[in-house]
Amino acid sequence: MSLIDTLARRSPRERVLLGLLAGIVLPLALGLGVLLPLHQARQAAERALTEAQVLNAWVAARAGESAAIAPATREPRAVVAAPIGLAALEQSLTLAQLRGSISRLEARETGGIALSFDAVRFVDLMAWLEAQDPDWGYVITSAQIEPGRAPSLADVALELSGATAED
Repeated sequence: MSLIDTLARRSPRERVLLGLLAGIVLPLALGLGVLLPLHQARQAAERALTEAQVLNAWVAARAGESAAIAPATREPRAVVAAPIGLAALEQSLTLAQLRGSISRLEARETGGIALSFDAVRFVDLMAWLEAQDPDWGYVITSAQIEPGRAPSLADVALELSGATAED
């Protein structure tokens, strides 16, 4: 049985309703069910890209400011402090009142430390980091900083490893 035979057996009213179904309802369902979510996902991706580009530009600007402030060359230290260890690191975080913001603090098999903060005050964290250098015996090998829920808060993940004379 062909489509023409099927339509010929239908009443005129049924043929009109089937025509409306094929001509209006199905394309509308396709548009709302498939194309609209795709469009919304693309807009969200474009917004995320724009935010990432703005963040990248901000970081580049701060790096430029930091380079202008910091001395052009840094003398390598002749004596490198031994890493202070996990307990001493935790104690320094407690003294700096940052212990409550820690979501992960673990020692790595390689001798390094993984450290994550959720909703930490950025200024307090940077003050703590500055106070630790040069005597804590670690270098930051990886840092991921993302904006927190409030303007002064950040979510931070740090990877630390033992310092060497070249660091």
